[in-house]
Amino acid sequence: MKSLNRKQKFLFNTSTGLLRQVIAMLCGFIIPRLMLLHFGSAINGMVASIANFLRFITLLDMGVGAVVQSNLYGPLAVGDEDRVSRIVQSSNRFFRRIAYIFLGYIAVLTVAFPLLNREYGFWFSASLVLIISVSTFAQYYFGITYQLLLTADQKGYVQESFQIITLILNTIVCILLMEAGASVHIVKLVSVLILSLRPLAQALYVRRRYRLRRGIVLTEEPIRQKWNGFSQHTAAVVCENADVVILTFFSTLEKVSVYSVYCAIVSGITLVIMTAASGIEVLFGNMIANEENERLQDTFRSVEWGAHNITTVLFTVTAITIVPFVRVYTSGIQDVNYI
Repeated sequence: MKSLNRKQKFLFNTSTGLLRQVIAMLCGFIIPRLMLLHFGSAINGMVASIANFLRFITLLDMGVGAVVQSNLYGPLAVGDEDRVSRIVQSSNRFFRRIAYIFLGYIAVLTVAFPLLNREYGFWFSASLVLIISVSTFAQYYFGITYQLLLTADQKGYVQESFQIITLILNTIVCILLMEAGASVHIVKLVSVLILSLRPLAQALYVRRRYRLRRGIVLTEEPIRQKWNGFSQHTAAVVCENADVVILTFFSTLEKVSVYSVYCAIVSGITLVIMTAASGIEVLFGNMIANEENERLQDTFRSVEWGAHNITTVLFTVTAITIVPFVRVYTSGIQDVNYI
């Protein structure tokens, strides 16, 4: 990949990211559809609800991930391995603390969630919470810093490739398990174990390809403006995850399932746009690090115009076709009305 220039890297990263998102959307439609057929709307709603409760742990990220990535642009551009090592060391320490706090959050949720939803037995719900939380813990403990490093170094195609492989493998295995009559606990356990391979693979790749000084002693904080993203990050997490949590408190799991089906479509379109934007963000970061201000302004204006128009077209089409799509998607599901 050293032979590629910056524009080629950007196009390669963006195309890989978009491919991953398309595959994620397809897999994200296949698995819930099969869960509805094999386990029913209530179980599907429970899984969606648990996943949203677990996403609230990202509040503890406090926006530091974006700050870590922005701080890596400069030293990566000039090949400052010492500073990169210091930032990675500080970031790893921070996110592993979050992982330990996450264990406490899981313990609370394991007790609280079954009491909140009494449609199923305590151990049925509690064990499902524990199983689904495994991949989130692995992400914070093993993978998130290395994901930020690869993205900042314009090597997002590496982690995207790992994710494509795990998504396809996970979908195939889940289909086979459900068709074989496996319980929802077995299906989700095998699923989270497969998805946990991605952060482990990222960590292994970085350790082999980057000369990071792991025993480096931090005498000062290497990540500048560490808390600047806290307010925006908090608002984003609450807006993205509050809906299903509120439904869980005040409605039924079946209605959570209905909402999650529609939400998956809108979220999929959103993530396609955000995936393209993340590739552009790295390009901007590289331009800023190299002080290419005029090129940055021209590129930003073009991207802004394109993003507004693409977003308008995609969401207009989504608004028109979402109900007919759901009608086809949920055909054969009789326990709840999805229209």
